Amino acid sequence: MRTTLKPIKLTDQDGNSTDVPGAVAFIAVLMEENSVPDYAAEEGHQAFNSFVASTLANFVTTIDLVQFNQSVQGRMVGGLSRDQAIQDELQARLDVVRQDSCVAKLV
Repeated sequence: MRTTLKPIKLTDQDGNSTDVPGAVAFIAVLMEENSVPDYAAEEGHQAFNSFVASTLANFVTTIDLVQFNQSVQGRMVGGLSRDQAIQDELQARLDVVRQDSCVAKLV
C-alpha cells in the first residue's frame, strides 16, 4: 500500500495562501477497566472520542490565517525555510492545545 500526503492550501480573507504540509498523527490511550462494567468503559471511550474531536475541530476553526502567516514570516526572517517555519508554527500551536487540554482534564 502506498499513500501520498498532499499539502493543504489555506487562504485568508485577503487572498493570501499558505500550503501547509500534510501530516499523519495518532493518539494512543491505554484504558484499564478492571471491575468497571462494559457499558461504563464504553461511555468513557465515547467521551474521550468526543473530547478529541471537539478539541481538534476547535483548533482548526480558530486559526487566524493572517496572524498565522505573519508568524511564519517572522520565523523565516529568523532563518528558517518556509516549510520549516510552517511546521514549527503549527507544532507550537499544537503544543499549546495539548498543554491546555491536559490542564483542562486535570482541573
